This record gives sequence, C-alpha cells and structure tokens, in this order.
Amino acid sequence: MDTRNGAFGKEKNRIFVLEAEGDKLKQLPADAKPQLEVSADHGKLVNQVLTPNSETGGWRISFELSPEGAQVVELHARIKLGDAPLTETWIYRWTP
Repeated sequence: MDTRNGAFGKEKNRIFVLEAEGDKLKQLPADAKPQLEVSADHGKLVNQVLTPNSETGGWRISFELSPEGAQVVELHARIKLGDAPLTETWIYRWTP
C-alpha cells in the first residue's frame, strides 16, 4: 500500500519501510507467524523486520539496504505463511 525510503546511518545505508494490507493479512489468526521474504540482486540487506500494524490491520515491513557500491539494486519483498504468499511481490529498483 505504501513505500518509504531514505538515507540511514553512518554507513549511508538506505532504510525501506513498506505497508502491506489485504484480505489474506486481515484474516490471519492472532497466533499466525507469517514470514518476511526480502531479496536484493546486489548489496546486502540487514535488519529485516515484519510487524503487525494495528492501525491498518495490515503488516509493516522494514529493512536496510547496504548498496556496497552498486549503482542499481533490484529489491523484492513479500509476506508468506509457510510456502503460501500472503501478498503480491513488491519490486523496486533503487538507484543512488
């Protein structure tokens, strides 16, 4: 539903915060433990966090990208429960 990013830390990482919503997420049982799947074709991902967002009934994804000199990084993210995807795959091409 929403994507935000900006510079973060002394290492010049980028922080990404995504808001995910949808029927599958809202219908999860309270004890469900969905998993975050995030990938980058270059650089390194750190501090990956998935938390429920009680304001929207959805979930918030956050992670940092350390580009490690890459001029283009393609990012992918989605939320899963077991092998079943709960969200569409978010795709973002980051450039400095």
